Amino acid sequence: MSLHHILLDLVLLLTITTVSVILFKRVKLGSVVGLLMAGVVLGPSGLAITEDPEGLRQVTELGVVFLLFIIGLEMQPEKLWSLRRDVFGLGSLQLSVTAIAITLYTQFLGYTWNAALILGLGLAMSSTAFVMQLLEERNETSTEFGQTTFAILLLQDIAIVPVLALVPLLSNQPTQTHNIPFWQQGANVFGGLLVVYLLGFYVVPFVLKIVVRQRNREAIAGIVGLTVIGSAWVMDTVGLSMSLGAFFIGMLLSGSHYRHYLEAEIEPFKNLLLSLFFISVGMSINLDAFLQESFQMVGHALALMLVKAIILFGLCLAFRFSRLTALRVATFLPQNGEFGFVLFSAAVATELISDEAFSWLVMIIVISMVTTPILVRFGDTLTQRLSPTAMGEDHLQTSSKRRLRSRKAVLVIGYGRVGQVVCTILERMNIPYLALEKDLDQLAAGRKVGRSVYFGDVNNPRILSAVRVHRARAVVITVGESKITEKLVNLLQSSYPNLPLVVRTRNLEQREKMLAIGVSHVVPEVVESALMMGEKTLEIVGISELESSSLLSLLRKDEYAALHLSKP
Repeated sequence: MSLHHILLDLVLLLTITTVSVILFKRVKLGSVVGLLMAGVVLGPSGLAITEDPEGLRQVTELGVVFLLFIIGLEMQPEKLWSLRRDVFGLGSLQLSVTAIAITLYTQFLGYTWNAALILGLGLAMSSTAFVMQLLEERNETSTEFGQTTFAILLLQDIAIVPVLALVPLLSNQPTQTHNIPFWQQGANVFGGLLVVYLLGFYVVPFVLKIVVRQRNREAIAGIVGLTVIGSAWVMDTVGLSMSLGAFFIGMLLSGSHYRHYLEAEIEPFKNLLLSLFFISVGMSINLDAFLQESFQMVGHALALMLVKAIILFGLCLAFRFSRLTALRVATFLPQNGEFGFVLFSAAVATELISDEAFSWLVMIIVISMVTTPILVRFGDTLTQRLSPTAMGEDHLQTSSKRRLRSRKAVLVIGYGRVGQVVCTILERMNIPYLALEKDLDQLAAGRKVGRSVYFGDVNNPRILSAVRVHRARAVVITVGESKITEKLVNLLQSSYPNLPLVVRTRNLEQREKMLAIGVSHVVPEVVESALMMGEKTLEIVGISELESSSLLSLLRKDEYAALHLSKP
């Protein structure tokens, strides 16, 4: 293909994708549906900018890998352990009960028992990429139903390995993997997990420490990419899920003080590849086949979604979640997942299902994905109507727990001498905070005494997104360099205009600059130090505390007006 045609395809891709995302977000169906529709227009049923949408989808599955890595960074081992009941209890039951129900459904449609079992297991799984993207867009990953939803998805990701292993066992034409002894498969899995553990716990932090001291940003970006893709490759080599490998190493690095910096570096790649992944899924839609049998396809897709939603709702209630949480989980997870493409492709290769059945299944998966945002909006409307009345005490208890879990923290930028004092004050008042510091010695000192200090070079604006600055109660900027401070203030004011800022400056002149660009809380360090020295001097010469405090209040009054008059 010539360069001209490549550029034309890129122009078409970007134009149609941008327009679709804007339109579908405007009607509140979300960017994911817009990306799927862009894929339909760009795929074989439309403009056909690629002849191999399946190959594109396989490459862009790395977007799902990056997404699970970021989720792992936010899921510390103790937090995962606290979800063990939801992961292994609720998640296992959801997969088992739903798989049995769908197996019976597909047997009724005429499939053999072994093909029906694979279809039941594959269709019982939901879309990690789709659901987590929706939760991220809505800032609901940390809510009770968001954590419950994630726990179910995590169990499904873990279950991918044994489910894939079932395909050759159920087929009349078993592959070579069927001949691999069980002990050897177990040893391979253990070896893969051990390699990823050593990488995440020892190798990656050690290498990062070296290149961070060198301030080599290009090398840091390379190490982050190599970490994610390398762990995915190791897991894929031993027969495990690539996404599971990325999640595992992300979780191992979640306690590292580089955690937010790693997320900032990987975020652009995740966004690009995940967008292309949804576009490639849209390209899988065969419009001709859909138009010919649309009624049956939509009917089966909605029937399967209804089965999953009912089971999810019932199981959540059985696990003593409130009706509100059960309803939200049931509206987020009834779609079928991207793992179905992989599982059903393997089933076709071993002749468990036909090519025609595979095309049907792809369409059902895509229809369920497209329908999910509509179902989520329906769930939102229903919960808003039910929560004031039908939820009663359950809803109040859930809301109060959620408020306690989501207390907003203060973001302190700079953990030097001023930042340390601010953190001490916040600690004494039991106010949660998170501090960013790029000096490794200062950072190590803070971590040594157990403070929430993380590596973060604020010259990289993505670090602010990684620490969820939009959720902060306030941002305290204690950086000494005036140029960096001014750049930070401009960025925060343009991106988060309602975010309260407290800014440190060296003197009154710098303070005037900050006030001129709209910062309302500016503390001139030199002036405040001089005022404190003056107060101590007055105390020594016998002036009462009341008189000295009154004088200092007068000098601070009206934005240090008296001190401005005394300038030469």
